[in-house]
Amino acid sequence: MKTVEELMQPRLIVMPEHPYPNSPFSNGEILMQKQDGSELIFTQTHDVKKYGPHAWIYADDAVLYPHIFHPLAWYEHRAIEDMPEYVFDNTSIPKSVKRVREWEIAYGVIWPRFDGGLEITTSYAGLLPATKQEYESFITKTTAK
Repeated sequence: MKTVEELMQPRLIVMPEHPYPNSPFSNGEILMQKQDGSELIFTQTHDVKKYGPHAWIYADDAVLYPHIFHPLAWYEHRAIEDMPEYVFDNTSIPKSVKRVREWEIAYGVIWPRFDGGLEITTSYAGLLPATKQEYESFITKTTAK
């Protein structure tokens, strides 16, 4: 399971089969944002020191070409084991922090299963990863009322 910080780290997916002439990137490749000195870059590898001369792109340049370097939401292109155990649910009234019992693939998409069952209607747009501490704080506040 990844941490909230890891899940919220900006990522891009390379879209076209041949992004541009002599591109070091491949279609479907996911690039991670890293700090390289004073510059923000997107790179193929987690180790900034190991990338080659053309295996990265400045973040400011990548945003100019969203048709090539498409931004990913925190939940897109993730493995089930990377998904968080707790989520903020901004779609519920009132807003809440929920514990995800398990993540499951249904209809070709990863969905959260909460204690109440598989919530296919939950929009990922309203979910954000949360920590155990945030969940416990929410439970303490709601049970104290």
